[in-house]
Amino acid sequence: MVRVHGALRLLGRAVLAVVVVVALGAAKSAVSFNGLNFPDRIGDATIGQTQNFESEHRGLGYGVSYQKPDWVIDIYVYDLGRSSIPGDVNSDVLKAQLKEAQGDIFELEKRGAYTGVKRTGSFLIKDHRGRARFTCDQFSYA
Repeated sequence: MVRVHGALRLLGRAVLAVVVVVALGAAKSAVSFNGLNFPDRIGDATIGQTQNFESEHRGLGYGVSYQKPDWVIDIYVYDLGRSSIPGDVNSDVLKAQLKEAQGDIFELEKRGAYTGVKRTGSFLIKDHRGRARFTCDQFSYA
């Protein structure tokens, strides 16, 4: 299994997104949260569970899952209540958030949710103009 984390700025509204790959759920139709539209499919993965964390905890945003065999990609979009988040994936704010998300993965291992967690790589995802939009770390675990 693989986990991927990243952060970005979307549609002129400052948000953070953390992308996490884990296993679960069944497909359903597309959804929109706060003007962000999530398609029925991304590649060969179909949309699954969605969650509105914002309704109960301001700043925690939304979650959308996509499934494919042996994978689920959980996308979390949130702003932690910040009024401004840099668009540069190399900014201190986004680096700190990525580091916190990495720590969360290892904390879940300590709590017994995962075993054998190892960071196996990192990469950038660029937009159609070649600008880095996500900084991602890849993990394997049992």
